[in-house]
Amino acid sequence: MLLFLFLLVISLAVFAAPSGIGWHFVQNGTTGIVPLEAIVVSPNLVLLFDRVEQDPLQINGAGAWGAFWNLETNKATPISLISNTFCASGGFLSNGTMVSVGGNAVENPETEPDTDGRMIIRLLEPCDDPNGVGCNVIEDPVALHLAETRWYPGSLRIFDGSLMVIGGMHELTPFYNTDPVNSYEFFPPKDNGKPRPAPLLERTPPVNLFPRAFALPDGKVFIIANNQTVIYDVETNTETPLPDIPNDVHVTNPFDGTATLLPLCPPLYVPEVLVCGGSNSSDALPSEQLSSQDPASDQCSRLELTPQGIKRGWTVEHMPTGRMMSEMILMPDGRVVIISGGATGYAAVASVANAIDGNSNADHPTFKPLLYDPNSPVGQRFDGKSIPATDIPRLYHSIVTLTPNGSLGSEFRAEYLNPPYMTVARPSLRNVPKRIPFNHTFTVSVDIPAALKATNVQVALMDLGFSSHAFHASSRLVFMEADLAPNRKSITIVSPPNNRVYPPGPGASFVTNDVIGFSAIAAPGSAGWTFVQNGTTGIVAIETVVISPTLALMFDRAQNDPLQLNGFSAWGAFWNFETNTASPVNLISDSFCGSGGFLSNGTMISVGGNAVESPATEPDTDGRMMIRLLEPCTDPNGIGCTIFEDAATLHLTTTRWYPSSLRIFDGSLMILGGIHENTSFYNDDPVNSFEFFPSKDNGVARPSAFLERSLPVNLFPRGLALPDGRVFMVANNQTIIYDIEANTETILPDIPNGVRVTNPFDGTATLLPLSPPLYTPEILVCGGSNSSDTTPPVQHSSQDPASDQCSRIVVTPEGIQRGWVVERMPEGRVMPEMILLPDGRILIINGAATGYASTGSVRDPIGGKSNADHAVLQPVLYDPNAPLGQRFRNDGLPSSEIARVYHSTATLTPNGQTLMRKNNLTPTFRNIFVAGSNPNLNPNIVNNTKFPTEFRAEYLNPPYMNVARPQLHNVPATLPFNHAFTVSVVMPPGLKTRNVQVALVDLGFSTHAFHSSQRLVFMHAVLSPNHDSITIITPPNNRVYPPGPAWIFVTVDGIISTGTHVLIGNGKAPPVQDQGVPLRT
Repeated sequence: MLLFLFLLVISLAVFAAPSGIGWHFVQNGTTGIVPLEAIVVSPNLVLLFDRVEQDPLQINGAGAWGAFWNLETNKATPISLISNTFCASGGFLSNGTMVSVGGNAVENPETEPDTDGRMIIRLLEPCDDPNGVGCNVIEDPVALHLAETRWYPGSLRIFDGSLMVIGGMHELTPFYNTDPVNSYEFFPPKDNGKPRPAPLLERTPPVNLFPRAFALPDGKVFIIANNQTVIYDVETNTETPLPDIPNDVHVTNPFDGTATLLPLCPPLYVPEVLVCGGSNSSDALPSEQLSSQDPASDQCSRLELTPQGIKRGWTVEHMPTGRMMSEMILMPDGRVVIISGGATGYAAVASVANAIDGNSNADHPTFKPLLYDPNSPVGQRFDGKSIPATDIPRLYHSIVTLTPNGSLGSEFRAEYLNPPYMTVARPSLRNVPKRIPFNHTFTVSVDIPAALKATNVQVALMDLGFSSHAFHASSRLVFMEADLAPNRKSITIVSPPNNRVYPPGPGASFVTNDVIGFSAIAAPGSAGWTFVQNGTTGIVAIETVVISPTLALMFDRAQNDPLQLNGFSAWGAFWNFETNTASPVNLISDSFCGSGGFLSNGTMISVGGNAVESPATEPDTDGRMMIRLLEPCTDPNGIGCTIFEDAATLHLTTTRWYPSSLRIFDGSLMILGGIHENTSFYNDDPVNSFEFFPSKDNGVARPSAFLERSLPVNLFPRGLALPDGRVFMVANNQTIIYDIEANTETILPDIPNGVRVTNPFDGTATLLPLSPPLYTPEILVCGGSNSSDTTPPVQHSSQDPASDQCSRIVVTPEGIQRGWVVERMPEGRVMPEMILLPDGRILIINGAATGYASTGSVRDPIGGKSNADHAVLQPVLYDPNAPLGQRFRNDGLPSSEIARVYHSTATLTPNGQTLMRKNNLTPTFRNIFVAGSNPNLNPNIVNNTKFPTEFRAEYLNPPYMNVARPQLHNVPATLPFNHAFTVSVVMPPGLKTRNVQVALVDLGFSTHAFHSSQRLVFMHAVLSPNHDSITIITPPNNRVYPPGPAWIFVTVDGIISTGTHVLIGNGKAPPVQDQGVPLRT
């Protein structure tokens, strides 16, 4: 099932019915439930929701309260629901998933099988079966829920493809909203899942249920509640009050009027809002002083939402009769149908005087719909003659929605209102693309009946909305530029310019007679960023490194994790990206808090670790001096991939716990610092030296004055290989350039403002992407702490704020002289990670807003041991090429529900493919792997604490995971430096190939808020004229990219391919000689 973004070709001549048959109602079938809410989900199906009550449609021996209505057979099929959907709202996400939010509490627990629906989020993923077979609504009250209980909320899809949920009430009140939910929230969540207080809703009780909201073409939201209006800026969380609805007309529940955003037209897409009906009654009157006979308002108010239009204010018009609880339907020709409702009274039931039949608050149904033409002169816009009257009253809890064949009513009797064009031959479209980017020109075939002159051709893009309580949430019509070919056989169309003019999402092409096929109207990656939980790791992923297209290797501490090997808990495992399962790896030494990377020949190295902690129960060897080797192994499941350990012959020169590492220009691994023995917090038993594997200097470690100076906050120092072969290092708040060949250091400016960024004050750091021809190095350092490193641990607190500072420096003589440039993240972070994305942006993820790394050593520990609190659940993107002050953004990025604090990891994965599992046709995407976190250490003790040991794995998927992506073929397995080579590429249809980038990426070794050896080098690339091959030049030498494993990604117009694994350099074991050519100066 898909969100209907209807594409219609309308020739106005169609509306003059040559057969003489005009608008007409047709009753056809019974729904079996009362459709309080309706949404078209496929060419054949409408999803209906009701209250949990004894409706005639049955499922499992009880009355159903959800059903699919089949537009071809005019029959209802019950669907299984567990929660009460009564008076909920909903809409679609950008990926086509239908979302229903909120509902009612359990009303009759002894007789009705429902769950409290007020916080429930229900999902219906796209399902194309014409009868709804296998189309199931997903409900999980534990994992899928709102932040607050919401009954009678509003909703709409916004520019980033997420759903904004607006207002509502907590508990049943007799009429007015006396228990309001005066906030907004989003799905997927923003703001770490916290609702945003809404001043508009605070001002507008008691008549502010089901607020009316519209996404404006600049991305802001126009909201109506009671008689008040605002423009709300989602990105800045600010509201601008606008003029009230004139003449004190109230238009939200229980004084329901209706409203719509009028059609948007190119090139300016000027927004206008139309608000009709409601009540002039005072919202200060007690409900018992109101009456079912009070006249509804006949007023329609129209406002142009531009500075000039707002200054002019509302234009008032009058319908032929007053209307309460009517609905507005946008027609594909741009006119509006106003239908249903009553001429007197109010919404809700049994709460005012003179209730009809003891219940109805409204009377005098308005049987005859109206047509409103927004392009006619004022005073001539209403047509009350063309459409006939129905004989079915449609009052409270009725719905109407445009369908492929008319309009659908409610009660149990269903009826269709058919326009005149239903009785004549109509245009039809063919060969509509499955996916259409924004601002994209495309041509489709069209069959135009011979009788049509085709003098006026319009193409409309439509969202039919979610119909409930006299309003169509997210309903929208955008006219698109269109040019009919002279032979009348094709139309060239230009899609809307961006995702704010039309909020992104999948859709279907629809012509006025027949559904032709599906097309997605969306920018590349329209589904937005999403978190997906998938599988459990069985060990805590304290260290993670990707070793093949299908596998990551994880290391933990030797403790009592649930994953077993040979009768003991494992502390190493392969994680399979295809099956989302962990396989234990046999280790003999404790790898806890070690480091690692790859050598030039592709061998993975793990270095250091912990001493034996429980010799009686755990079969581990002291890991502090260990070197562990994993030679390249291509089995997709890791079978036969064995880690080699030999404490006698393969070891470091000294014990190292909490060391860091990086691959250097000769393909060997450099090991930095660490601690000898377990200490409570600071590094008070330091290893102030560097060494290498394979060893240099006859196996003697090199003393480091830098590490000596940076005590006591210098564990896991951050080392980054510069493109001249030297190493940039950060420890505490100090930085240097270290020359390996000369064994000298050059002191650089400290991190500004006393911010410290290495363990236990962990910030994170990365070398920004290097680009030809100069490969100028820039370093970005983010987060950490401003606390003093002379303060005893017991005087620090888990509530001490983390730093929000990012510092950036160009590592050239001129850049060093200029010094650090300071920027600010949206929030402070300690223990974050930076992930280089193949398009050159940086993802900052994980961590906490307060506290420190390590465990059980500061005041106010959380859950008994955690030194940090206030997990930061929402990632942030950093664009290094954007102007200063505009580089950070988190809009559109979801929040995880899993805290990832101390001992968590994250890594980009190379594959990112779509997997379709047997018996589950839902696409599964895998891109950024996120796992781990155990600041309270022992998994058997702390699972009920605030920050329990985390075995749940999840993926953060960027938007490009939901679209067709470029594919590279015939890439050589080994590539020399400074080498031009040509590979085949398959480009998805629709990509303009205006921007093609090829990135060579080292995914790094993730542990303790840092990716050792992570690197991205853009390579010179030329796309062939026929777009079927790319010629690429590898980096000039082994200093720009240290020789060893890499992944090649191609990015085309923002869409990123999967990664292809290669070995850069001659593939020999280190140390290797210089290769390629020197950099040009």
